[in-house]
Amino acid sequence: MIAYFKGKSWVSRLIKWRTWGEYSHVAWIVDRDVTVKVQTGIEVIIPAGTIYESWHKKSKGARRNGVRKGVAGDLHKPGTVVDLYAIEIDDAHYAELLGRLEWWAANPDAKYDFRGVISGFMLRKKSAHSECKQFCSEVLMRCLISNRIRFLINIRPEQTSPMDMAHSPIQRFIGTWKTGTAWSRTSLPFSIPKGWR
Repeated sequence: MIAYFKGKSWVSRLIKWRTWGEYSHVAWIVDRDVTVKVQTGIEVIIPAGTIYESWHKKSKGARRNGVRKGVAGDLHKPGTVVDLYAIEIDDAHYAELLGRLEWWAANPDAKYDFRGVISGFMLRKKSAHSECKQFCSEVLMRCLISNRIRFLINIRPEQTSPMDMAHSPIQRFIGTWKTGTAWSRTSLPFSIPKGWR
């Protein structure tokens, strides 16, 4: 599921102000346990509640900031409101999408792209692109495009903000969750339609 965060920090407020919207961050949260084959050919089980995001802070034990795999909400202030959206995707394409996110999270060069945030979606410059460094909406858009999902058209991943992504017509609102609340597929106050993730 696509998770749109309504952050409250000064950085979050700046992003929301510049993008004229309510979302400061976007990530992918795995809604149910999934087995995927990563690019090395090894099958891994990805548990529900796993989050993929590009984050400017290091998580505990991490060697760098940037694209990471973690537990939903572990780096965000408790009580942060998160709107959850789903897209219609079959199991094979979903496993492929998660495999791409796994690759980015395992890539030691996939650091957070501070320069890209400023010159990419803040100033909309085309020269902002960095091959490995990614910000939150950029890495998600790259994975969606690589998976042949036409999430947004006529906008480059490095120029996409969380608020831009929120305007995609192919997603469906599923519910709201707050960080600090345990993520459990069975205890979420909403259901996800079959074939939607």
